Amino acid sequence: MVLAEDTLFSAGWKDAVTIFETGGGPEKDPILMAVSTDDGKVLAEYPLDACPTFDGMAAAYGRLYLSLKNGTVECWGGASEAGDN
Repeated sequence: MVLAEDTLFSAGWKDAVTIFETGGGPEKDPILMAVSTDDGKVLAEYPLDACPTFDGMAAAYGRLYLSLKNGTVECWGGASEAGDN
């Protein structure tokens, strides 16, 4: 999880209880979720191509960086600013 201003970002499995009860395993249906810290409402959910790595998320300069178990690092969001590459 990462807190960025008034949004909490969480990456993992949407419903871990159901996954473990049905024997689906922990690698099923990974998502990135954004939740409002004001009222707890889910702002957005995005499917991920692979499960996130442990402690593999960071926020900086309006972007969210997420390391996945398939060896990729994803960069999410952020408004383009002059001079950005």
